[in-house]
Amino acid sequence: MMAFKFRDDFRLGAATAATQIEGGEWDHNWNDWYRQGKIRDNSDPARANDHYARWKEDADLMAGMGLSIYRFGIEWARLCPSEDTG
Repeated sequence: MMAFKFRDDFRLGAATAATQIEGGEWDHNWNDWYRQGKIRDNSDPARANDHYARWKEDADLMAGMGLSIYRFGIEWARLCPSEDTG
């Protein structure tokens, strides 16, 4: 087995996109494309890992893996569900 060690000042992180992790039937392009059959592997964006509700548990898991940086996106349709919101 090959040993591997990061430099002491190396910081490991992760990044996610809302559609990948949140799930839900939001009115956005990915759900629209899914309903039109335009996603090649037929992945349903409404089915994800519910990170929006499980963020604390997920953050604890990432910290336990030694990740010190996490960049995430929030589904815009959660913040502005209609054009007149805001």
